[in-house]
Amino acid sequence: MLNNSNMNIVDLPDDVLFMLFKMMNNIELLCSIIGVNRRLDMFACDGSVASCIDLTQMLFYDLTDSPLNEKFIRFSTMVLPRIHCTIVNLIIRGPMHKHVFRYTTYPNLRKITFIELDLNLGCEIFNGNVVSSVHFVNI
Repeated sequence: MLNNSNMNIVDLPDDVLFMLFKMMNNIELLCSIIGVNRRLDMFACDGSVASCIDLTQMLFYDLTDSPLNEKFIRFSTMVLPRIHCTIVNLIIRGPMHKHVFRYTTYPNLRKITFIELDLNLGCEIFNGNVVSSVHFVNI
């Protein structure tokens, strides 16, 4: 039994934190730990947590005012700029593209999958930019 009632998640060893974080949804995890402290920021920027970002997990079909959309705006303005160098694979819904690409670049991005994005708009977005793989999926 632990006698220290002041124990915090950041007091856990790195290997335990990695095990816990791997069991979590990486979007929720990143929203929760970015900006808390340096140690958690280090975990957030680790490639095993942030190499594949699937924003289709966030259910935003329009960007009206709502708590969920505030979360997406926070993610695109605060989280993505902090992890942008570790992102290799990005999956987004069409309407999100303006926010995802507005605040940062993705130097290690190798694959993008667009869900529900007009093909002409997609071609316009990437005019002149080289990405190894771009997928357009209409559902």
